[in-house]
Amino acid sequence: MHLRPLVLTTAFVTSALVGCSRDEFAPWGFAEDVSLECANPARGQVGVPYSYTPAVDGVAPFKFSVDPSTPLPDGLMIDEATGTISGTPTAEGMYPLKVVVVDGRDVERVITCGDIIIDAGAGIDCRDESVAPGDIPDGFVGLVYNYEAKGVGGRPPYTNWTDNGTLPAGLTIDPTSGVISGTPEVTGISNVELTTTDADGQVIVSECGVLEIRDPIQVDTDSLLAAYPDGCITYGEDLDGLIAKGIVIPVKDATVPPTCSLVAGRGNGSRNFDGNADTPDSFPPGIAVSADTCELSGTIDTKLRYGAYAWITTIEQSGTKAYLPYCAPQDVQAGTAYDVLREDTGADKTLSPGHLVFDVAAANPPTFTFGTDVPDPKVTVTYNEDCAGSCFYAYIFSYNALSAAASVSASPSAKFPAMGFDGFTHAIRVTEGDETFLRNYGDRAFVTNISFDYCMAQNDQDCGNNEADPAAKAALIRANGGGSNYEFGLIILPKN
Repeated sequence: MHLRPLVLTTAFVTSALVGCSRDEFAPWGFAEDVSLECANPARGQVGVPYSYTPAVDGVAPFKFSVDPSTPLPDGLMIDEATGTISGTPTAEGMYPLKVVVVDGRDVERVITCGDIIIDAGAGIDCRDESVAPGDIPDGFVGLVYNYEAKGVGGRPPYTNWTDNGTLPAGLTIDPTSGVISGTPEVTGISNVELTTTDADGQVIVSECGVLEIRDPIQVDTDSLLAAYPDGCITYGEDLDGLIAKGIVIPVKDATVPPTCSLVAGRGNGSRNFDGNADTPDSFPPGIAVSADTCELSGTIDTKLRYGAYAWITTIEQSGTKAYLPYCAPQDVQAGTAYDVLREDTGADKTLSPGHLVFDVAAANPPTFTFGTDVPDPKVTVTYNEDCAGSCFYAYIFSYNALSAAASVSASPSAKFPAMGFDGFTHAIRVTEGDETFLRNYGDRAFVTNISFDYCMAQNDQDCGNNEADPAAKAALIRANGGGSNYEFGLIILPKN
């Protein structure tokens, strides 16, 4: 009897709950949850002011902070009232971000955002770490310089490059590309400072360290001629001696010593000694030059022509090159060969090269001629038989060309004596007038080699004097000249 009211009460409560809906609580409603749009925070850069405000939605007012597990990059802070993250970053890196938001109901949410990426600070990459202590690369007087400075850490493209007046004479910087180029004019030390502007208008200034302009490795003509009057190095000399005599002047403060090598190329005296067009040009077979000491060794193959051989040994140091003339004789003649004598101003120079000092800066247009009509030098070829009747002589020559404009001549030539026949004489003349070649080669030593073949006979057939075909005449001269020949090397030296 006492339970009935309790049952009715329970039924009433149950009925009331079943019949309710969310709308029936209006206008109060449920509180909106906080949302924060921060999946892609703005990217920053060291040294550049940063600002990023995530979009928030929910019950205001809000209070923002950063979760302690994901601290902000050094230099940044979050505004408690607006959620704006700002400041000037001081270190590059990738920083995960979690933001703590407390809404107007004092409900707290921790929201995982994207990473804040801070790029390296804007700067100029202009130091070469291979150059101690990380300075801008050195240059050399008279040698083309080319080095590209690069903007880093900013917003490319980088423009308005300037050197602020710090580059040495002869060098400039391209305002668009940042390439430093030119030909240094004098030795010295410059503390280089460069400036550029990135796409955001940020002006970037950087100290690039010391740029030292030094002299390249050099060969001194006056010292060479003082020690070697023929103008070329021969047996018994080494690198220490070359430096002590002032012939080779090494690079100042170089970390490695000079090295020597035989490098084939125009003006270096290399040629097709083996007669095989399919093999590369070489230097006189039988000789060698030490890479470390620059000493000459070996003897020239006696199968080659009798006479004086000259060539260029290339000396390298710190990426620079110098060109030093070397020479050696081949003093063995065939047993049937004629006597050959070369005289320079009356002195016997048969087994020595000729030389000429040429000042490319003084000649306008540049040109040189070696030899005269006297003739001087004079080559005398003596017949080893008696000439009872009419006697004839013929010769041919070839040379490794300098430029296409170069000319080589053996004229004048004449029999001797005038009323008989003991042999003949001829000149050696070399003329070069190609301005481009001489501008490129005139500040270094270079050589040309001239090869002669001789023939004398008591008729006009054996030496091809009546032969119209040049190739046939050359074959007769070589076949009937008893192995008579002569090699002449001419060295052209630059004036100091």
